[in-house]
Amino acid sequence: MDKKESISWLIKQTHLKFQSILELKNKQNGLDLTCSQCEVIGFMDHHNKMKPTEEINPILLERTFQVSRATICGILKRLEDKNVVEVIPSQKDNRYKQIVLTENASEFKSLMNQNLVEADGILLKGISEEEQAQFKYLLTKVLNNLKEERREYYD
Repeated sequence: MDKKESISWLIKQTHLKFQSILELKNKQNGLDLTCSQCEVIGFMDHHNKMKPTEEINPILLERTFQVSRATICGILKRLEDKNVVEVIPSQKDNRYKQIVLTENASEFKSLMNQNLVEADGILLKGISEEEQAQFKYLLTKVLNNLKEERREYYD
C-alpha cells in the first residue's frame, strides 16, 4: 500500500498541517507560543479548574503529554522566559517543583482560544455538521482503539 493511502499517514499529515496553521495564527495575532506551549498552558488551566488542590509538576506533564523530561523542561523554560509560568518549590514535598501559571497566562488564554477556533474553522471548512459529528465519532473510536492496544502492550 502506498503510504499516502494509509490512514495513519493522513492523520499525521493533518496534524502537522494543523499545527503549522495554528502557529501561523499565533504569530499573526502577536502570540509568540508554539503548539506545545499552548497545549501545556491549556492543560494547566483546565487542571487548575478541575483539581484546584492538586499541584502540577513536571512529572505530571511528562506523563500527560507522553514526552521526555528534557522536552518538558525545555517547554517550561521557554514559558518561564516568557513569564507565563513560574517554577516554585512544592508546598507538599520540597523534593518536587510546582508549576504555576502567572497572571500573564490569562492574557494568552483568550488569544489561544481565538486562534484555535480560527484554525478549527479552516480544518472543517466545507464539512457539514453531520459529517463533523461522524468524523469526531470515528476519530474517538480510533483513539480508543489505540489507547486499548497500548494498555494491552504495557500490561
